[in-house]
Amino acid sequence: NPASLSPSLQDAVVSVVGYTADRKYYDMLHDLGRKATSTETRLRYYNALGGAHDPALIADTVGITQTDEITAGRVNRFIGAAAATSDNPDLVWKLFLAKRKAVMDRLTPMQANELLPSIAGASSNPDIAAELKALPETNASTGARYEADKTIEDISFKANFKARLVPAVSNWLKGEATN
Repeated sequence: NPASLSPSLQDAVVSVVGYTADRKYYDMLHDLGRKATSTETRLRYYNALGGAHDPALIADTVGITQTDEITAGRVNRFIGAAAATSDNPDLVWKLFLAKRKAVMDRLTPMQANELLPSIAGASSNPDIAAELKALPETNASTGARYEADKTIEDISFKANFKARLVPAVSNWLKGEATN
């Protein structure tokens, strides 16, 4: 019941529900999003869906991009945010990549240039960077190449940082556990 929460808490609560959602709560959020009468409320629920962690729910989130539930002007931001918040950006990338044409055809050229990099950019996996670089859409225009190159550089930075950070944190945790 949205009226039971202060408006200042609604975004936070809905996001947490989406982040921890199982099938029941995911479907409830999805239904609330479909029935929402204002754009702000609709986006609140749909953005919460993007935070789901269960692979089946991630697949459902990617599937939403194939519908007209979210306007063409917002679908690119929706799927980019889903990649960033799902804790499994590589799965979002993989699932979306197979379905990208239908979405890309609905976008402006600038939105299309930014779409795949926005999804890939949530990853720290060098394989995703290589896939992005090899895509025909990445080389379709100067703008697309520019967006992809920025993202590839960002992924490389994150991969290198992660390669240094994870062992250091692991060693620190092992040292703390023995103290």
